[in-house]
Amino acid sequence: MPTDLMQGNLLPLKRNATWFLFFGTLITLLGVAGLGMVVSLTLATMVYFGILLLVRGGVELVAAHRSRDWGGFFFHLISASIGAVAGLVIVTGPGRAAESITLFLGALFMVEGMMVIFAGLIYRFPSWGWTMANGFLTFILGLMLWQEFPTSGNTFIGTLISLEIIITGVSYIALGIFGRRLARELSIS
Repeated sequence: MPTDLMQGNLLPLKRNATWFLFFGTLITLLGVAGLGMVVSLTLATMVYFGILLLVRGGVELVAAHRSRDWGGFFFHLISASIGAVAGLVIVTGPGRAAESITLFLGALFMVEGMMVIFAGLIYRFPSWGWTMANGFLTFILGLMLWQEFPTSGNTFIGTLISLEIIITGVSYIALGIFGRRLARELSIS
């Protein structure tokens, strides 16, 4: 039997269950819409990331100027330069940046997948079959990114963002459903 404290904490969940369902549905629909425009979403994400790096480089440049009498001046200057150049490269070529990041992620997934497979084979710890499946799927994802290049470079990042949005929306929907069911079970008024 739940305590009064637990019921008090669940009262806002009951009261807002409909809103969770509404917002979850809206967020899920936005994620589905994102799946229909993954190339644009990928490019917009790269431009946004590049702008962030440019701003960071500018802030670091101000920090370098403010600390010119300090021993860390050159570290700030180098960091500002690297950030600004990386941001400029990404903003001026978001497609190439997305392709480069996707190739890197593909290589990372293949290496990580092989390492997880080998760890599962060598150590045979509990649930090692699931670990092997995880490693195999991670490797296959990396291989697919490489085999579908350059198309994967234009779509992968936008697809990941859209899927994350969909998962967030579905989580809100599940929370709303849980809130309604729990409210009925506990008879919270």
